[in-house]
Amino acid sequence: MLTLVRTGGWIACVVASTIPAFWLLIHPRAERWRSRRQSPYRILVPAWIGMWALVAAITAPWRGVLLYENGWTWIPAGTLFCAGLILYKLSHREFSLIQLGGLPEILYQHSRQRLVTTGIRARIRHPVYLGHLCEMLEQVQRRVPPVSSHGARSSAKNKDMSGSICAATPAPRPRRRHSAF
Repeated sequence: MLTLVRTGGWIACVVASTIPAFWLLIHPRAERWRSRRQSPYRILVPAWIGMWALVAAITAPWRGVLLYENGWTWIPAGTLFCAGLILYKLSHREFSLIQLGGLPEILYQHSRQRLVTTGIRARIRHPVYLGHLCEMLEQVQRRVPPVSSHGARSSAKNKDMSGSICAATPAPRPRRRHSAF
């Protein structure tokens, strides 16, 4: 079950991490997409799926790497996950899936958009992006060990790795004070 949860989280991060690139495909060229006779999604959706495949191929070798395991990290991770879901739910109230997919911007027949400044958007300009960030931080929270006060990564199961990091890092030299005497 844990493998399924980790795989699902990895896939969600792969997709979410390509959203800015998808946005850059649409927004700077909105006029060009509007001028097309056919739906621009015939090009955009396969391009986005290609981005997923590329990011998945790049990150796949590290997908199974578990730097440490500590049960308590599920508490903040669960909090971040729930925060992301709440942000998605609140942002969907004044923002339709059509708007989220960028249809009004690239299809000529769609009406002009209005700036939404009510609900969650009265406080947060891009709640969906903040939701994505919470979901990704949830994954990081469960996979990256906490940093101790000395800067070395620490974990009960990972003493060898944290020890090798400490041994490989030279100790800082004490500063010499220069005096005239």
